[in-house]
Amino acid sequence: MRDIAELVRPLYRLMCQRVRESHVVATDDTILPMQAPDKNLSSRIWIYRGDGAHPYNVFDFTLSRSRDGPAQFLAGYKEVLLADAYGGYEGICLEGGIIQAGCWSHARRKLVDSRGLQPAIGDAALELVGRLFAVERQADEQKLSADDRLALRQEHSVPALAQLQEKSVAWKNQLLPKHPLAQALGYVQNQWDR
Repeated sequence: MRDIAELVRPLYRLMCQRVRESHVVATDDTILPMQAPDKNLSSRIWIYRGDGAHPYNVFDFTLSRSRDGPAQFLAGYKEVLLADAYGGYEGICLEGGIIQAGCWSHARRKLVDSRGLQPAIGDAALELVGRLFAVERQADEQKLSADDRLALRQEHSVPALAQLQEKSVAWKNQLLPKHPLAQALGYVQNQWDR
């Protein structure tokens, strides 16, 4: 077993290096139960996904959700980190000179999870977010260059974003602060700059 680990370790390091050569690194984490004597612990598995020029997925295991794991993985990285609103990323990005980008999939999931409690608002918000995803699908299907993708986003995504930004404030004001859909809209608003 030790021989396999010694063979795999250099390949893993190379894949990590390639991911960190990406213009955009996407990341997320999930809880992973870990068996310990007399109890189960909650550990974490983090995925780091490279961009199209560096198409690697690297998984990193940590014993907790502290920022130490991502900080170690992203050490020296200076480009764009696409992630959810995990607070640990803010300091990592600020200290490392990394541009932090918010993840529309996470925002969409929060809206999907709460839309049934106020379908008129939830469906309208999801329709606008759906336009963003449709633009990305179109760009992928047409295999657009970065410049052409940007032009498509400017033409179609920017108006949808403007509507969502304006309407999300009004929608949130119609709901009680602790309402799950109000919290989902708050998530979108809090991540807006990202």
